[in-house]
Amino acid sequence: MKPWHKRLNISVDSGNATLRFFSKNDLHLATGYTRVVIGKRGPYVEFRDQIQWDSFYVPDTEIYRWHDARAFYVEYRSKCDANVMLYYQKRTVSYADYKIGYCYMSPLDLVMASTCPVVSA
Repeated sequence: MKPWHKRLNISVDSGNATLRFFSKNDLHLATGYTRVVIGKRGPYVEFRDQIQWDSFYVPDTEIYRWHDARAFYVEYRSKCDANVMLYYQKRTVSYADYKIGYCYMSPLDLVMASTCPVVSA
C-alpha cells in the first residue's frame, strides 16, 4: 500500500482556504483547511476557523471533556448518518503534532465537492 502522503488528494504541507469538505452523506463540514498531520494513528486534516459548526454537536456522553483537565480533546460528531468525528484539541500529545485550539478530522471520513474522496485507495 502507498504511504499516506501519496494517497491523499490534498496537499499535506500547505492548506487551502476554499476547498469544501463534506461527509459521505453530503453534509457540509468545513471550507478550507490548514494542513494534514500524519502521526502514529494515521492522517488527520487540520482545521482552525474553517469548521461549519452548525453541522456538529457534542454527544451527551462526551460533554465532560470540556471541563476535564485530563482530556486531550473534545469530541464532536456530524449531524448526519456518516457520524464523522471531529476532535477539538485541548492538550498536546506525543504521537502527533496536533495543535491546541485546532480541530482534526480523518480524511477517510471526508469527500470534496460531494464526490471526490480525500484519500485514494
